[in-house]
Amino acid sequence: MIKPTTFSYKKIIFLAFSALGFLFYSAGLFYNERTKISFQEKIKSEEEVLLELLIDRALTVVKTNDEIRTNLRTKKKNIAIEQYNKIANDYNGINQEIMDSKFFNENPDLRKSFIEVNNAASVNLATTYELLSLKTPYRELASNSSSFVLRYEALKKHPAITGFSFNSFNKSTLQFLIGLIGFSILSMLSIFLLIRSNRKISNLLIQKESELNTFLSVIDNMSEGVIVSDRFGFFTYYNQSALEIIGPNIKDLYYQSSLDQIGFHDLLGNKLDKAELPFHKAVNKNIVTDQEILVNNPIHPNGLYISASNGFFVDNKGDTLGAVVVMKNISHKKQ
Repeated sequence: MIKPTTFSYKKIIFLAFSALGFLFYSAGLFYNERTKISFQEKIKSEEEVLLELLIDRALTVVKTNDEIRTNLRTKKKNIAIEQYNKIANDYNGINQEIMDSKFFNENPDLRKSFIEVNNAASVNLATTYELLSLKTPYRELASNSSSFVLRYEALKKHPAITGFSFNSFNKSTLQFLIGLIGFSILSMLSIFLLIRSNRKISNLLIQKESELNTFLSVIDNMSEGVIVSDRFGFFTYYNQSALEIIGPNIKDLYYQSSLDQIGFHDLLGNKLDKAELPFHKAVNKNIVTDQEILVNNPIHPNGLYISASNGFFVDNKGDTLGAVVVMKNISHKKQ
């Protein structure tokens, strides 16, 4: 006998909602309104953002240096001096931030390259200072600002930035990824449990179907006639032995025509009405055992004696769903 198997669908639902919770939580951290930075900045590492900020500052100095020389060329020396005073110490400040940065200290090659570009640009700025100090007219020199721009942009592609590492993610991105990973794991676990439960149910159904087929095979080969009906009297199952008693055309005991054709009588030859039949008694939970009946119908015009016993089955509420009647040929005992 197969033991009943129970499945914890509540556990699957709990895991599914937990997975969604992980997703919503991580998304909330990722898009929180308190941090007013752009989406692109959120997915960049903190080191990458720092590097870009320092490069932007350095490029601003390069651009301003070009503007100073332009003002000298157009005889706007006062404006040029004012611009120079604003950026005079910027390279020193950038270099100091680089030296103080943990990230740059952990990547000495990047630190060295950045400082070298800054120093070269600082020399170019020093040349501009000398031009500001001259009393003679400014003689335009070839600008090399484009080379500095290329060198600064190349720093953004340094392996320390482009190489993959979890440490390269900023806090918001890392929280989002952790939440996404948690969501994925819980989702896969929920799917796995659901598949496993469905597989168990499928196997159980196959086993039950095999049991049912075996049971029906036994019933079909019984010498006793077996009829199963619903509570109204319509047959839901019968075996070959039952058809040999009542005939192949009767499929219910609900209609009067069927009652007339079945030809069930008591031993005195009186026709049994519906209430006296073992089928109807079973529906009313009235159990009978070995009720002797004389069958006189087109299949048995000379009469056939049978012994009938009944039973009933109910639903969860105790209401009768149907009846089962077993009929046995006892004519040899009556001869």
